[in-house]
Amino acid sequence: MIRLKNINKTDKTIECDAYLEDCKEEVKLAYDIANDKFNDFIYPEGYEYCTSHIAKAKYFFKKCIEESIPLPKEKDIMWY
Repeated sequence: MIRLKNINKTDKTIECDAYLEDCKEEVKLAYDIANDKFNDFIYPEGYEYCTSHIAKAKYFFKKCIEESIPLPKEKDIMWY
């Protein structure tokens, strides 16, 4: 699971605070829309395996942009 909070979109980026699994420490994400990638960030210690979590967030942002879906302020993404 990844929990996205404080989602904010500008013309060039989508920024948010991401919480991976049960981690209490946030990851500051900034998605560069034009380049289709996240700016550099650091995983919290012990959560370096959460690369698929970040990929799910990227897919969500891309889908919202491509389908002109308004971004919510918060979003929980879960899978199994």
